[in-house]
Amino acid sequence: MCRLDYRLLKTPNPLCPQCGGQLSATPLGPQCAACLFAVLAEDAPESPQGARVFGEYELLEELGRGGMGVVYRAWQPALQRSVALKMLLAGPFAAPEFAQRFRREAQAAARLQHPGIAAIYEAGDCDGQAYYTMELIEGRTLAALARENLPPAREAAAILEKTARAVAHAHALGVLHRDLKPSNILLGADGEPKVADFGLARVVQDGNADGLTLSTTVLGSPPYMAPEQAGGRATTEATDVYALGAVLYELLTGRPPHQ
Repeated sequence: MCRLDYRLLKTPNPLCPQCGGQLSATPLGPQCAACLFAVLAEDAPESPQGARVFGEYELLEELGRGGMGVVYRAWQPALQRSVALKMLLAGPFAAPEFAQRFRREAQAAARLQHPGIAAIYEAGDCDGQAYYTMELIEGRTLAALARENLPPAREAAAILEKTARAVAHAHALGVLHRDLKPSNILLGADGEPKVADFGLARVVQDGNADGLTLSTTVLGSPPYMAPEQAGGRATTEATDVYALGAVLYELLTGRPPHQ
């Protein structure tokens, strides 16, 4: 039985489960303006104090958040292990499109078994809140590395070679990432890279896309988007290859090819 406290949401004016602020009606469903603004300003608010029990997990600290989800360091007592637990920012009030994309992220990543890709453990739903757990990478992102100190050219090339092999594994199983960027490449304590965040993944089987993202919808991170992706055209394996090249460019020069 899930025990995450959603009492604040069961009111005539539902509140954000992350910051307690008022949810506003938008074309994508109820959204928290404060949390979305904090994401854009890179100044996310503190999680509310108090009990943080979510199903069988204990939420220990927030590790990061994006436009769609928030990731926590969590403890799973039953298996005595630490995991990264990701859930939708808007919780049970998320728009159907967001919830569908979130579940697709877990499904796409779960298809992949590679040392260069963050492993997915399980996915589920708790009190209407979709979530999934994955391997907890104790380290930093490639974006953090680039901000602190650009690696030597050989080291940068070695990181990208390993990342490219992981992406090639995903392509072999029909999964396109479509949002490769330094902040989605994690570096473990041993310095080995792992690809994460398949939120915009597209699964292709027998030459047909999964159909969950309209070809005319432009999604991704502009500095790393291939021309066809930026133009809303069909994406292929080459789209991810372009993004890998943009990541390498940033590691060598300190900035992406397009600001």
